Amino acid sequence: MKTEHTGFLIGAALFMVPIAPAAAGEQIKPALGYRDVLAPVLPAVVRILGDDSGRALMNISEKQSLRRPATRQYGGSGSGIIIDAEKGLVLTNNHVVEGVSDLLVQLPDGRQLPGQLRGSDAATDIALIAIPPEGLVAVALASDEGPRVGDLVFAIGYPFDLEQTVTMGIVGGLGRTSGQAYEDLIQTDANINPGSSGGALVDARGRVVGVVNASYLGDLNEEIGVNYAIPSLLAQRVALLLEKDGVVERPAVGAEVKTLTPSIVRALGLRRQTGILVTAVHSGLAADMGGLRTGDVIFAIDGSPVARASQFYNASSFAADGRALNLTVLRENARLSLRLEPKRAGSDRVRRFGAVFAMYTEQGAKGVAVIDIEPPTSGFYADEEPLAASDLVVGDIIMNINTRPVRDLADLSHGDPAGAPDVVLTVRRGSSRLLLPLPAPTP
Repeated sequence: MKTEHTGFLIGAALFMVPIAPAAAGEQIKPALGYRDVLAPVLPAVVRILGDDSGRALMNISEKQSLRRPATRQYGGSGSGIIIDAEKGLVLTNNHVVEGVSDLLVQLPDGRQLPGQLRGSDAATDIALIAIPPEGLVAVALASDEGPRVGDLVFAIGYPFDLEQTVTMGIVGGLGRTSGQAYEDLIQTDANINPGSSGGALVDARGRVVGVVNASYLGDLNEEIGVNYAIPSLLAQRVALLLEKDGVVERPAVGAEVKTLTPSIVRALGLRRQTGILVTAVHSGLAADMGGLRTGDVIFAIDGSPVARASQFYNASSFAADGRALNLTVLRENARLSLRLEPKRAGSDRVRRFGAVFAMYTEQGAKGVAVIDIEPPTSGFYADEEPLAASDLVVGDIIMNINTRPVRDLADLSHGDPAGAPDVVLTVRRGSSRLLLPLPAPTP
């Protein structure tokens, strides 16, 4: 009782301590919060409008699983970021513009300008739009170090057909992925709602550190504070390729990798606890030619430590002709330095069904062979159906698509009947002949 009484007296005394008034003539400045920090960014975040006849914009998830986002149909708009005022370039999400015609970009000042799709990349969910460069304000994407866990961030966009909206949270995690190859996402609890996709994720210094991407929903379809953004450095690399070529053509590296887990480390008796395990190397491609072997553990790319499979796929996907990947690997407890030189697919290769094909000739007979399998890149908004045809393997010879023979790459590119919803591949694998039903790729 004595202790409780003493605590009460101390608390009362503290409560009664007077607060000194401001000195005479001294002006009390109002708290401005982060208004000045965000002011340069706000004019560059725009609304994306479009004619979405035949489909609804897919801005946020609605499945009953927390393991992956799915699609809530919410038509009307998304968000975007003006990244080049002189060229009129606007960055947004691929899922915002996919299947949309007659794009319109609404500026924060109310003006509406026609937009033209310059290119898109479903693997990273990035798209680039061009608008007339008339009195635009742009903001640069952060190209230096990204955010860190615990950093304060703001999400800016146009949710629920509202006017421009700012929400606040912190960075809850980095390097997040739903299992797809090219994801390296920022996790935040800043609210992201339908219409926010493609907007800006801004840190407390006013840097655009990410492009708002997706949100998880709980079992009752409620927001649970797990939201994602694409890192600015990755988005910037994709944007440059889309501006130049309209597409991102990824080279066939010929290696499959997996992030190390404690169970893998224990099972293989590895000494390293972090890194990337090489699970397959396909002959004749960059990884094989560079000396990479199955069982190698990659722990650095171009001198930077790596801990996730997505880091390898992202680094190799942006390796242009003449630019090598310098890997530091561990092989049987020996440290090795390897140099990989990925080559972009030229006219002698075709990508389809998530695989890379090249001409195959045996005893004068022409055909098309699988020389590489691309990692799955379904993204958040393809209903989690991987683009890679999982039943195809390196070395398969494609003989027919449906009933049409495949003798060369042109036949492979245009072999399925127009309008056919699905295709069946006739494949020769060793001495066996197989039929593989596969969904037709989305045009």
